[in-house]
Amino acid sequence: QRTLMEQFSYDAAKPLDFQSQMDSQCQKERYSLTLVTGPSSKQAARSYIAQVDATSDNTPSQYMSFSGSDKDQTMTVNLAGVVAICYCGMVSAENECESSLNWLFAGLMTI
Repeated sequence: QRTLMEQFSYDAAKPLDFQSQMDSQCQKERYSLTLVTGPSSKQAARSYIAQVDATSDNTPSQYMSFSGSDKDQTMTVNLAGVVAICYCGMVSAENECESSLNWLFAGLMTI
């Protein structure tokens, strides 16, 4: 099985439209049951919402943990390799992604 990086030759060179290509992959809303212990479906991902808290001087924090509104949700990447991190930029009052087009690629993390 080839990784996304190998499939599109991103491991050799990143194209100028890398961000939009990765956004497109995120917008497919695929979840792996074996890669990550944590959000395993679109429904389950709702409990991992990031909440912007105020700091001690009442300014918005720049840190968002994506660990739920009570900051008690955890996730574990189970396999070594490079993992793409995606997030939904616009959620509804019910904490659901308003559109699959709002899923964005945030970056890569090496495990």
